Amino acid sequence: MASADSLNPVTQVQLELCHIPPALPPSDDILTFPLTVFDLYWFRTPPVERLFFYPLPPRNSTLDFFTYVLLPSLKLSLSATLSHFLPLAATLTWPVDSPKPFLLYAPSSSAVGGVPLTVSQSAADFHHLASDVSQIRSADLSRPFVPVLPSTDSSAAVVALQITLFPGQGFCVGMTCHHAVLDGKSASLFFKAWAHSSKFPTAALPQELTPFLDRSFVVHDPDDMGRAYLDCRAQPGNPDRRSLKLPRFTFAPELVRATFLLSRERLQTLRQRAMMTKTTTSSSRKMTRLSSFVLTFAHSIVCIVKAKRLSAEGVVHVGFMADARGRLRPSLPANYLGNCLIGKSALMEVKPLLEEEEEEGGGMGFAVERISGMIDELEEEGGRRLTEIPSTFDGKMEASRGVFIGVAGSPRFGLYEADFGWGKPKHVEVTSAASISMAECRDGSNGIEVGLALIADQMDFFSSSFAG
Repeated sequence: MASADSLNPVTQVQLELCHIPPALPPSDDILTFPLTVFDLYWFRTPPVERLFFYPLPPRNSTLDFFTYVLLPSLKLSLSATLSHFLPLAATLTWPVDSPKPFLLYAPSSSAVGGVPLTVSQSAADFHHLASDVSQIRSADLSRPFVPVLPSTDSSAAVVALQITLFPGQGFCVGMTCHHAVLDGKSASLFFKAWAHSSKFPTAALPQELTPFLDRSFVVHDPDDMGRAYLDCRAQPGNPDRRSLKLPRFTFAPELVRATFLLSRERLQTLRQRAMMTKTTTSSSRKMTRLSSFVLTFAHSIVCIVKAKRLSAEGVVHVGFMADARGRLRPSLPANYLGNCLIGKSALMEVKPLLEEEEEEGGGMGFAVERISGMIDELEEEGGRRLTEIPSTFDGKMEASRGVFIGVAGSPRFGLYEADFGWGKPKHVEVTSAASISMAECRDGSNGIEVGLALIADQMDFFSSSFAG
């Protein structure tokens, strides 16, 4: 049975706290970077947090090796990478004479012009934290390795990093990103560029890892939806609507976390099951979308609804975000740095999700068809539609009584490719996901990893249902 870990608190020592500036800033001038309408939609949301666990052989995981070899390499490559990703070394600010917040880079100031980096050492069990799939553990067990993104009423950092050594076992890189500056694709681009610079310190950054920074003409907002998003996202009870202080994800002590794998063979089984399922909608409609994403999301929705024992008479709010870079006109390059997401959400009836697949319109087939329809609508709308107005989103949340199932991450990010020179990560974890996270399978077998946090008894039910 799943239960929170009974491990005693472990000793963790902070070794260093510093700021890493870009190695080659373009000039000594103060630079500003505007936020687009896509950025402003996420202005008030909590930061996105990820952990990357890297195993090391004993000879490379001593404190001396870490101090004199590994850490200097990571710092130098980070500084070199920031020269390409200059907005990440900036600070988010919102002066009283500016209608909207923006990024400020001032290399001559000690307060701005670098990424905060925490270096620590932990006595925790690295292999337990980076355990194989289906290993259930307390959701807050990994919190000490997640860096806090500095933010005050007047300023906020863009990225915070933490490097933690587990002597004799490996190291962990924690990354916390401000969602008003980076989406998942951009954050992954930065992380993989940093890893490449560490592994190949004398090589130029490949074109596919070099960010496109120009925001001067590529994203337009003729209806000033950015201002509407700022107004809708105003913090309740806070008279200072310009405050940049960010909330942080917290987890109840009873929550546990686990990562589950859908292998390529298992996905094919789900695909065949969905194809054989009758649907309740018009027979003229063809269920054309049976991608790995659709199948994984649909299967996860069914398992979560059953695990939470939701009422058959209720509804659940489901949603996802999609990359809009190629949907805009003109389109943006794949390496555009910033937010560029369009979203789709809908209310989904619980009753058909609880029915068996062989029943008409039941179970996963119902979820697959609904998600397929949402994607069809998103494709038809294309880049003309940005994101749903927050008030509409909140209305759906109220109708679903606060039960939301969404997706963070993507199997297309390729996070398990990030090799700093000592091997690829053993485990990647999204600690800030309010619902589920997706990533490619760590063994490169075209499967999908699904991570989530639930109450212990719900996780037991989800685990057996997900594998069944």
